[in-house]
Order: sequence, then C-alpha cells, then structure tokens
Amino acid sequence: MTGPCTLPHKLNAMAEKCFGREPNYLVDVSLRDDYYERPVNLQFLFHYGAGSDYDEWASATDEPECKEWAFDQFIKYFQKFETFHPHPDFPVDESKRGQQGPVQTGFYGYFGNMSRAFVSACQSIGIPFNPDFNTAKGTLGVSKIMTYTTSMFSRCSAEAAYLTPSVLARPNLTVATNAHVTKILFEGKRAVGVEFSRDKDAPRYRARSNKEVILSAGAVHTPHILMNSGIGPADELNKHSIQVIQDLPGVGDHLMDHLITFFRFRTRPGESLSFLNKKINNTFSAKLKRVKAIMQYLLTKSGPLTTNLAEVACFFRSDDPKLFPGLPPLDEDSSSGHNSPDIELIAMPVAFKNHGLEPVPSGDLMPTSTGSITLRSNSPFDPPVIDPNYLSTQHDVDVLVRGMRVALRLAQEEPLRSIIDQNDQTPELDHKLLDADHETLAKELRGRVETVYHPTSTARIGSVVDARLRVYGVEGLRIADCSVIPTIISGHTEAPALAIGEKVADIIKHAY
Repeated sequence: MTGPCTLPHKLNAMAEKCFGREPNYLVDVSLRDDYYERPVNLQFLFHYGAGSDYDEWASATDEPECKEWAFDQFIKYFQKFETFHPHPDFPVDESKRGQQGPVQTGFYGYFGNMSRAFVSACQSIGIPFNPDFNTAKGTLGVSKIMTYTTSMFSRCSAEAAYLTPSVLARPNLTVATNAHVTKILFEGKRAVGVEFSRDKDAPRYRARSNKEVILSAGAVHTPHILMNSGIGPADELNKHSIQVIQDLPGVGDHLMDHLITFFRFRTRPGESLSFLNKKINNTFSAKLKRVKAIMQYLLTKSGPLTTNLAEVACFFRSDDPKLFPGLPPLDEDSSSGHNSPDIELIAMPVAFKNHGLEPVPSGDLMPTSTGSITLRSNSPFDPPVIDPNYLSTQHDVDVLVRGMRVALRLAQEEPLRSIIDQNDQTPELDHKLLDADHETLAKELRGRVETVYHPTSTARIGSVVDARLRVYGVEGLRIADCSVIPTIISGHTEAPALAIGEKVADIIKHAY
C-alpha cells in the first residue's frame, strides 16, 4: 500500500525526470527536487478561486470577446463539467452546482477529529464558516473542501471523466501515448500539424491538421513547444539557432505559481493518520487500526482510507483586522477584490514518525513574484530552464509571514491546541516558532518554502493569445491550458483548467 506520506516522494522522482529547474537563490532550499509539475492533483481539491479573479481576466484585452471570461459568464463552464453529489453532513445550495457534467464532485471522504478541530479553531479566531467555496459569494472562510470524487469514493480524474470507452472508440479520435511533441509544423505562418516521436533516437512522425492545432501541454511545456517551433522571443530563439516564425516576447514570460510553507507539531496518540503507513507506525495497535480501516473501506467506502489528506482549508486576507490587530495593511494589495483571499491554510493529518502532524501549510495565493520558462538547447528532448524567481518581492515575503503567524496562532487555539502534544520539544518540531518575530519567520520561510505545483500565465491572454486563445501572428494555432491565464487565481488551478477546456470546445464549435 502506498501510504499518505510515501506517495509524494514517488511523484517527485517522476517529476524530476521530466522537468529542468534552475536554482532559486532567493530561497534556501532546492525545492526538494520536485519542480515541475506534479503529475496528479494529489489532494484532488475542487476549488474555483474568487469570482473577481475571473473579472480581472475579462480586462486582459480590449476585445469584446474578452468580457466572456468574466465570472458571471465563465461560471457556466464550471457547472458544465460538474456533477455534484450532495452529502447530508455538508448541505449547500445545489442550484449553484453542476448536475450533468462528466466530472464528479462532492464532500465525500474522511473528516477526522483533527480537521474538525481546525475548523473550530479557525472560527474561534474570527475566520467564518463557509459551506461552499465555489460560488459568486467568494471563497473567504473555512470549511471541508470539495473533492473530485464519486459518491462511492473512487477518484474522478479528468482522464476518467472525459476519455470514456465510448469516447475512445470514436473513429475520429486517436490517442497516442509516449508521444513527445518535437514541434508544431508550419507552412508560412499557418500551423498545419505536429511532429512527434517516442524519444530522441526514435523515428519522428507527423500528424496533419485540417483546421487547427490545439496546444494543451501546460504552463511549462506549452511555451517549450512554442519556442522549439519558432514562436517566442526572437533573441531566445536566435540564441539556440531556431528559425523565427513569429517573434512573441510573452512566450515563457510571467510564470506564476503558488507557494506554501509547513509547520510541524506532534499530535497526541491516536489523533493522526500515521497508522495507515506501516513504515512509520507498525505497532500492534496501528496494525489493528489498519485492518479496521481496510474493512471499513471495503464494506462501506468510508473511514480513514477515504481521506484526501487535505481535508479542510481556510482562506483569508492579509489585511483582515480581526486576524492582524495593530498591523497596518501591506503596501500593496495583489488580490482581485475585497472578497478575494491572498492566504490559504490547509489542515493535513500527515504523519512523520509516530503520531505526527503537519497541520497548517500556509500559502500565498496572489504572488507578485514572476518567473520564466526558457530553452536549455534547441533539442525538444532537453527540459526547459525553469526560473520560478520565488520570493523576489518583499510583498510575497510579508504575505507568507502573515500566513505563518495565523498558522502558529491556530496551533495554540482550542480545540486544536488540545490535540497537539505541547510538551514535545523535539528539535524538528516548530514549538520554538510560536513567539517568533517577523525576521525569524522570514528566515524560516526562505528555508522551507515549496511549490504547490500551480504554474500559470506563460502564454497569457493579451500577451501570446487573444480572447479566443488564438496565438498572435500566426493562423491555425490555439492554446487551451493554464498557460493562458492572465493572472493566477486565488485558489487551486485544476477547476479553471477544466473550465478553460469546456470554453474552448464551445469556441471551436462556434468557429466551425
């Protein structure tokens, strides 16, 4: 069994084979050798972000069509892909949820004592309960978070939802696995197909397009493929002896991502899920709990084995006077509006050693630091150079430090405080930071910050593509992934990625 603590390490090894990254000298860690991108949405969190985030997208260009990205129009694409499964313990307004889409969502999954304590502690310090993060009302508050799961708690991935047996049987669809795109083919300024191969030593094949080539390779590989095809900053292409088809300086520019930092405390015996992983807890008691959990899952599809690890989350603003009394607002507000949070905390009953707990990852949702994707060589099989440029603005440091302050405060707030072993002074734990000042927390931040694997904005609307996601300066080429996002959202990025796909489908149907 892959336990909740071992799976990320396996994913990191997979990611390292596929992506290149450069040292980020503004942080003091090597990003755990896991940059970029995570192959799956590990906690399968279903979250829009704030509605005003999408209203910002609508002003990315002056085109009339750009207004269609505003939340009141774009929300239909979230609802189009969703089928929501109600849960009696978590009532919401079902009229605001999708009912007939291929992707199944709901609140199904374990809701342990630690997560309940986190919700109560958040409410105690002034973070309100929000039963549904995914509405026009906004995402501020604390709640159990929706996930991409069926009512029988099997995972619902985009692949399983869209590539059903009937879809795969369509005569006009061929899915090629282990096919590495080497470049987009052009005749003049028109995209006419793609070239691909299994690896650098294998034969290269070509697929011709009748109408368009649609590029959906993600915020790292989309600019990589564009530049290898001759679309991108002319200086970068010339440096690697690539023929320039279209000089587009925005390709690979403005990389945005969410950052998190963790705090670690040890829980009292029986409060964490460490018993699920026999490598870290194989006592007789843990074995009995594992057997019980396995039987509970097999018989009722419930219990600890249905945890998504990130069971609950809270969203708030760094200028909230209830949370930061006596502290002035930061010099810059990077959010999209007053209902848009810039900090997220997640409770995770994840074990290290016995009875371990990483309760409060603190994340900066609206960073002002931006990075870049550039070429390592003119070989499409060499990974691109990824410079995330993390924490390059004081604003990002200050926001994350405020998130750290709230996380540490929650660790001392009942009922969460009673779950944590306050007397354990193991050096690896973070009791020493409970009363730390700003400078100490900022130093700790640079030593433990990590990516959340939410890269966006490297082929943005208004910079690389128009409001219909057509690449500027060429014909027959469109992009449909998170690289087109003008500004990163204040939430998790899988839902907008799916909604972008649904919108592009409508755009293409309308065009032809």
